[in-house]
Amino acid sequence: RERCGPKEFCVVCDLFGSQGLGSRVYFSLRSRVYFSDGILMKGGPVRLDGYGEAFSPGSKFSLEVTCENSTILDLGLLFLGTEQFSGSPMLLGGRKYAFNPKTGGKYKNEYFFGLVTFKLKEILEFEPNGKKETIKEEKEIQEKINEARKKLIQEIGEEYIGFEEGVIK
Repeated sequence: RERCGPKEFCVVCDLFGSQGLGSRVYFSLRSRVYFSDGILMKGGPVRLDGYGEAFSPGSKFSLEVTCENSTILDLGLLFLGTEQFSGSPMLLGGRKYAFNPKTGGKYKNEYFFGLVTFKLKEILEFEPNGKKETIKEEKEIQEKINEARKKLIQEIGEEYIGFEEGVIK
């Protein structure tokens, strides 16, 4: 399809941003990272020669995702992009296409990059009046994911959504 213009934006660009339009979604890494050996490392990720930083396989870390002025449709797009519907690992970060199991490329013939799995642990909802609701129970989180899925189908159409691939077609 055509790129969104400067005056009209699709739902994806409206949420994640595009040229001339800022994103309403912000990702921030929390300070504690549990590496695969279970030891809490304060030194952070490993620096790689000219390739930035990487975490060792099996590492666990927490992200906080803030979505400003979001609707249930926006959450559906966010859940789609983070594979909450399929549960599949997704590619994330720099060099994800060059060094991952699907392409067969390995950094220094040893490491794959970019495959992460998101697990939603908590949802905080803020009302305009400042009231806050916290959803932590797995069943309630799954209900919110299902509600967002239904809204995606209703607003965009199931034929345009690749739930298994995590994409809008």
